[in-house]
Amino acid sequence: HYSLNYDIPALMPNWAMFEELTFGELSYFYKFIRYKGDKKVIARKFKLSSDLLSSWLHALTVIRNICAHHARLWNKELGVKPKFPEADEIGWPKYLIKSPQNARVAFILAMLQHFMQQVSPHSAWHKRLNELLKTMSPQVLSSMGLPANWHHDPFWTALEQVPFSWKGKCSQGLRTRRYLSLSAPR
Repeated sequence: HYSLNYDIPALMPNWAMFEELTFGELSYFYKFIRYKGDKKVIARKFKLSSDLLSSWLHALTVIRNICAHHARLWNKELGVKPKFPEADEIGWPKYLIKSPQNARVAFILAMLQHFMQQVSPHSAWHKRLNELLKTMSPQVLSSMGLPANWHHDPFWTALEQVPFSWKGKCSQGLRTRRYLSLSAPR
């Protein structure tokens, strides 16, 4: 569409290109960014290290593909094991620290909640998740890697959330990223 309708600039804007990428392509794009400083700037916006963000994007790509193909997910041990956050790197559920299960859905749900806190801090996603999981038996929750009282963990109940904003400039290869607006609506 862009090349048929626009001549200037010759290359489509970054925001238009990113709208066309699949989740897998976005994950690979991030993984192969040449300048580590640029990766760090992006990862910091999500309050993650660049290695952790890369690992999590890859895991979410796998999860997305499982869901897209209507495969079983709830009690599956995932073929990918996303990295654990370092101690005190980010807030993290205590039940995942005590009993690490990074190949289960519980870990993915915590990852998603972390992203939601950064991108949409006023979202009620965790409350809707809690309502859905209340309908599940303790055996199902256990198969997902969730303890019966998972929703009482401070990770899920924390009220203080910091809004996500995109400010500053990336260096060298990603200078044009400053044109992206990733802020949550006000």
